[in-house]
Amino acid sequence: GCRAQVRSGQVAVIEPPDHILSASDQAQGHVLLCRTHVQSDLVIDLLAGSLLAPPVRAERPRPPAEALLGPLTPAADLLSDGLVVLDAQGQLLLCNRAAAQVLRLDPVAPSLAAVPELVELGRTLLTTAPSTPQDYQVYCGRSGRLLAAWGLVLRQDTQVVAAALLFPAGPRLEPSGRKPKAIVVGAKYTFADLVGQSAAFRNATKIGLIAAGNTLSVLISGESGTGKEMLAHAIHASSPRAPKPFIAVNCGAIPRELIESELFGYEEGTFTGARKGGRQGRFEEAQGGTIFLDEVSECSPSTQVALLRVLEQQELTRLGSGQPIPLDVRIIAATNKDLLKEVAKGLFREDLYYRLNVISIHLPALRERREDIPLLAASFLANVAAALHCPDLRFTEEALRALALTPYPWPGNVRELRNVLQQVGVLLQRPEIRWEDFPEVIRTPRGEPSERPDTGGWLAQTERQLICQIVQQCAGNLSQAAQQLGISRSTLYRKLEQFGLKRQTQIDSV
Repeated sequence: GCRAQVRSGQVAVIEPPDHILSASDQAQGHVLLCRTHVQSDLVIDLLAGSLLAPPVRAERPRPPAEALLGPLTPAADLLSDGLVVLDAQGQLLLCNRAAAQVLRLDPVAPSLAAVPELVELGRTLLTTAPSTPQDYQVYCGRSGRLLAAWGLVLRQDTQVVAAALLFPAGPRLEPSGRKPKAIVVGAKYTFADLVGQSAAFRNATKIGLIAAGNTLSVLISGESGTGKEMLAHAIHASSPRAPKPFIAVNCGAIPRELIESELFGYEEGTFTGARKGGRQGRFEEAQGGTIFLDEVSECSPSTQVALLRVLEQQELTRLGSGQPIPLDVRIIAATNKDLLKEVAKGLFREDLYYRLNVISIHLPALRERREDIPLLAASFLANVAAALHCPDLRFTEEALRALALTPYPWPGNVRELRNVLQQVGVLLQRPEIRWEDFPEVIRTPRGEPSERPDTGGWLAQTERQLICQIVQQCAGNLSQAAQQLGISRSTLYRKLEQFGLKRQTQIDSV
């Protein structure tokens, strides 16, 4: 660090400083410059404070960025963190060298035209105007990377005049003034692991954050594969109960005759095969923490009655016992069905529904938040690349754009997207993922003519027979078969799918 004075846009180094500036120093335009490893919270504080510093009389009209940001403008290129500032109209005011490098922009004349996601995030910041720095994830198409960023708005008096995005050079740091995260025991995910910027998804996570601040029951609804259990983990991890257990139970995976003993426990001798000494139920294991009941609509009528008693009395009785056990457990339930319709059919208790549905959160289907597909795909791709030890694995811009625009309905939602990317990554023989590498069912919109060949034609039958013969000769090794056929492995896989020969057993039977 050094002590410097900024006057008329010029930085004059005075001396290696004390690390605290006096009020008179600040009034004269003195600032601290940190050349390397600048912590994000220091930069955020400097950003907020730069608007409060008294203006320095200039001998010439100052550029808009300098007029708005004061002494930060000439110092920005000395920061190791990337910094981007947009004005109230979303126009670029400042992009320092570190940000240009991260975003793959021209450092001399940077333009955000190639990073529309960044412009959209800036507009979101200007619209929502959060009072504290917010953490975001931004996909950069040029680098093919998912970037972590802190976002905040700059104010003059009470008016929002700019949005600033900070891209930390090192590990992400919490801004000053934020409480450190509680130690998480049992929960696997936090809100930072939930990827998405769409309005519907952010509304769901906003309600989830509110739910984390209290102990009321939560009902999460949404189709299968939308991330209901991840959200339940995040709520627990951000709540005061985070140091206590998080117990997840899939009510649909347990036979109805066993679910009550699983949830509430039993005493010795209650039934044939009962464990000696009895057994604690899942509710007792979650004492002081949170229990997550997935597919709660699958509970039998008798189990629903027992759940209602637990919610009303905050106590349970083990099977075969008459001794009530006091409970301190928060209940988060989830369902992929419309519980009100289940209530109307008489399949779910109305009183239990209202006991569970104190805080209601609906997670949108993936087809309802298509703008999040590039972010999700980049996040999953990072995991696939790590699992395959292929750090250079990346999308082409065309592939990512087509993936977001395809009318494919994604019936399996986020889970299906993750599995498709795993499948594509495993079959790939190069680090670059192209649109043609995705399964045909995703690439071909419903209702449009398929590229599938006519398997009844002579030429198609000949091609099919040749592929089967080569794959059999290579003992199912698709890499060797593709090499002999003179095509890529992904093309061979697509041919197998087109001819209905996706499984090895189908090839062997030909």
